Order: sequence, then structure tokens, then C-alpha cells
Amino acid sequence: MVVRLLKRLCAPVRDELVETLSNEKDVVELFKGLFELVEHMRVDMANFAVRQNRGTIESYSEQIEREEFMKVLSIDKGMDPLSVNLSPPSDASNATKEWLKRMLTDFLSKTASQSPRKELSRADVTEILINFYITLLESHRVGETFPETFKLDEHRVLGLGEKLLQLILTTAAGFIASNHAGKEVCEGTDFKVKLKTEIILILNDVEWR
Repeated sequence: MVVRLLKRLCAPVRDELVETLSNEKDVVELFKGLFELVEHMRVDMANFAVRQNRGTIESYSEQIEREEFMKVLSIDKGMDPLSVNLSPPSDASNATKEWLKRMLTDFLSKTASQSPRKELSRADVTEILINFYITLLESHRVGETFPETFKLDEHRVLGLGEKLLQLILTTAAGFIASNHAGKEVCEGTDFKVKLKTEIILILNDVEWR
């Protein structure tokens, strides 16, 4: 009955999974499959809602982010968003400057062996910003001050960081398990698909922070 109800509610792309659940006799596997299907449905519904309202969301998001950033600028009259002050920060953009200072220091230390430069090129600035974004995803921890200019997106960035870590762990575990299982097991069955599904289900219950 539950499977029939979910079949009426889920997207057509999930019909194959529903059909598999309809023929599943093992109660444990059935419940695991139901939880997996519900999780897929939740993601499908969220993606559909975002696609339907993407234009509205983006327009309001840009407006709100600009208003909040202008509030920061109004508090810190002397702030120049295009400059990076290497001296200890002491204004409303403390965290942003501290993060950029760290990225710039790391970049300069890595390129110290190259010819001395009096100014940064466009490519250098791009690389620093890329490292900045990657660091936000990979190494930010709760309690650490978040850059003011990204404050509105803090929860979204932290969520993406968790998904990135989940992807890394799933991929690593998949490679290791496949290597130990052997070629015949990996290529002769749907071993990799089942393994990925099991790992993701386990990691979804992990408290990352």
C-alpha cells in the first residue's frame, strides 16, 4: 500500500525503483528501499520548486545580498572592497579581510620561488579567489568567523561543504571496496551502485558539525 502511494507521488524517473520495491520480499531491504525512495522524492520536489521559482529567487537574493553588503559599507565608511589590507583588521569587514589575508599569504608563500612581483595579475587574483571559495567549502568550522560578504549564504556554503565531503568519502570508499572485491565482483554485478547507495545512506545520518 505504501509503495503504491509513493508511486503516485514520485516523479516518473523513480518508476524503476518503485517497481523493484513492489517485488521486494525481504522486509529489511524493503524498508531501506522505501527510505531511499523518500529521500529521492524530497530532493526531486526541492529541485522542482527551485526550477519553478529560480527567476524570483535569484532576483530577490541579489537584491537582499546587495542591501546587506551596503549595510556593511555604511558601517565601515573607509572600507574598500577591492583592496586587501595586510595589517590586522579593525573594522566591519574583519572576517573578510582576515580570510583574504590568509589566502594572499598562502599564495605569496607558494610563489616565493618565482620572480618577485610588485602587483598581482588578473590570473593571480582569480587563483586567490578560487582558493578562497575552496577553503570555505573544505575547511570552515562552526565557531570560525564567516566572511561578512558571504554571511547570507553561510548555511548554503556549509551544506555544500558537507556534500563535498560526502562525495569525497563515498568516492574513496568506493575505490577501496572495489579494489578489495576484485574485478569479477565489480563488473559482473551492480556492486558499485549498491555500495554507493549504502554509503550515502550511512553518511546522511552523520552529524558533520
